[in-house]
Amino acid sequence: MTDSLQPIHPSISPSILTSSIESLIPALELLSRFHHRNKNQHRLSKWWSQADMLRRHTRKMVELIEDVLPEAEKLEKIRKANSTKLNKKPKKDPKKEENESVTQRALYMRWQLGPRAFLAFTQLTADRQFAHLGLMLLGVLAQIDKALEPYSPSPPADQLAQDHLPMARLKDTLIAEGIPPATHHPMDTDQGIAVSRDSLPLRSVEQ
Repeated sequence: MTDSLQPIHPSISPSILTSSIESLIPALELLSRFHHRNKNQHRLSKWWSQADMLRRHTRKMVELIEDVLPEAEKLEKIRKANSTKLNKKPKKDPKKEENESVTQRALYMRWQLGPRAFLAFTQLTADRQFAHLGLMLLGVLAQIDKALEPYSPSPPADQLAQDHLPMARLKDTLIAEGIPPATHHPMDTDQGIAVSRDSLPLRSVEQ
């Protein structure tokens, strides 16, 4: 992190913070209800830990944004007032550490927790009995990912070579295109080339 967040993260503004929290609070409510209703039945399932981590980190992110938002609104007014005074520098952000916490948690949730959760929830959709749970969790994950995008639009440079990033890119593509999650890895299977029946040469049945 550098000394100033404003040039790197112009999205740390009251309007973006408000938009994010308006998306995160409903997502957190769904995850909390899901946790309450399904904990006894699914707490030993492999995918449950990812759902629980997503819930806990979303709650912490909501709390962080709620702490930062009031001060961000005050600073926005100060910046606007100071913009007309050429010789006066804007005041330093007293909530700088909280802003950094927001961006750091967003980095973790989008590029580490998110891809792992996506893989776990996608595998859950392959279970015919509980596929609806996987689809619900994928929808909530997409909502959270979209809310956090302004704070972490791309992965950190030191994580570009890590194995989870291809899955992260696949996750973003599927969510953006609205494509239902697949139960297999499309890049692992050669599907061949579709050939029209009319293009096949006709053979005589006579020997």
